[in-house]
Amino acid sequence: MTISTIRGIVIKETFSGDSDKYIIIFAKDIGKVSVFAKGARKLKSKFLAGTALFTYGDFIVKESRGKYYLDSVDIIENFYGLRNDIFTLAYGTYFLEIIDKSVPNGISENLLLLLLLKSLQKLVKTENKELISSTFVLKLISFLGFFPSLKNCVYCGKQDTKYICAEGLLCEKCLKKEVPFVKISSPTIEAMIYIEMTSIDSVFNYNLTSKYLKELGRIGYFLVYTNFGKEIKSYEFLKNLC
Repeated sequence: MTISTIRGIVIKETFSGDSDKYIIIFAKDIGKVSVFAKGARKLKSKFLAGTALFTYGDFIVKESRGKYYLDSVDIIENFYGLRNDIFTLAYGTYFLEIIDKSVPNGISENLLLLLLLKSLQKLVKTENKELISSTFVLKLISFLGFFPSLKNCVYCGKQDTKYICAEGLLCEKCLKKEVPFVKISSPTIEAMIYIEMTSIDSVFNYNLTSKYLKELGRIGYFLVYTNFGKEIKSYEFLKNLC
């Protein structure tokens, strides 16, 4: 049995038995990893705080036969501010679920981890949570290599485009029933170009009216669903809240 340290953030938890649970850690250098935490649900467990969702830290684990067992946790940040109100918590939960369902197992992408951490920090400190959410989703899609083409119509090259599909912009003549698409406005296209081209440190530094922010958020979810084919349950809850 070997002992190693995994630095990452808890993005998912699954209960096991009466007091145990498995946690999914989105970790530096190794991506998603499942860790068994014995007794973590007990009120007096030393793992109680360290295995909560959003906990970022160094997880000391024992590995045996390809499985990880939690030994201890050194918490770096617990993002407690996310729990101050239901809206902030709902957005944060949305971020975690998207990471879990869009990032394949075995994929190591440290920029995605940095993006998630920066986005959660911004979520706590910024009132415009819709902007943070839309930016996070679209930047994640960009890092994963699924960002749509935003130059001209992807089928005919025409510049007069008012719709978007998973591949990119569409003109009205190229709309096809078998290809899912949604409407898109010029300010939203400009915002998407900015998000794709800008570094994580500056990617949140733009303004968009409420109307186009909502459109940006809808398009972000549309691209997640069409590219990965997975429903994000927390998105529906978030829509009902807002």
